[in-house]
Amino acid sequence: MGTIVLTSASSLRAHLPGPHLGYVYLPAFAALAVGSVLMALVGARLAHRSGAKVLRRIFAGMMAVMVVKFVVGLVSI
Repeated sequence: MGTIVLTSASSLRAHLPGPHLGYVYLPAFAALAVGSVLMALVGARLAHRSGAKVLRRIFAGMMAVMVVKFVVGLVSI
């Protein structure tokens, strides 16, 4: 949705560098798309090789890091 909005937002802007479609820089978009697909395959393989207990612990660790980051952000305001 965001890509659609940003591509249609400024298709006539001449000040943007390189190949772009609106505010979307096409080489970066392509690199992110390819990288996302490749890493999704790697992640799926790793998830199937790992046990459920390991995946739960990794997820819990990531959630703990996000909570700490959120709380530190609230305290620093």
